[in-house]
Amino acid sequence: MNSFARHHRAWPPAVQAVERRVATAGRQSRSSAERQIKVAAQRHGRLAEHLAVLGLVLRGYRILARRCLMPAGEIDIIAVRGQRLTFVEVKHRASWREADQAVRARQTARLHRAAAQWAAARPFYSEHERGFDSMLVVPWCWPQFRQDALQPV
Repeated sequence: MNSFARHHRAWPPAVQAVERRVATAGRQSRSSAERQIKVAAQRHGRLAEHLAVLGLVLRGYRILARRCLMPAGEIDIIAVRGQRLTFVEVKHRASWREADQAVRARQTARLHRAAAQWAAARPFYSEHERGFDSMLVVPWCWPQFRQDALQPV
């Protein structure tokens, strides 16, 4: 605290106005930076989903839906190969360990509920075996496909 603030209880109105402008500018730049980070994360997520789709197609899966929104939640990718219907959760992180740990039990339960809703609306797939898989994407590496990685606890 400077000597003026110690000896005077309130700053002059002109100083208070400058202080408010500086504080507001700081908040605006912070929210702008947060928005930029969020947009970049969304771009990385979309890129990771594109890579996951490519990896699934190369494994012989046919993509039925991407970013499928159900009342229970979102399913990143729905694919089928033969009689196996798979619901895939895509995780993009900086390392394999972080990506593997990013899939939580709560997300797995949400994915199972959303998959049940999706399958109930499409009786054609009622006889298919269901799989709950994950696709882990790390920068500069080929995506890792983990079959049956998202089983309920």
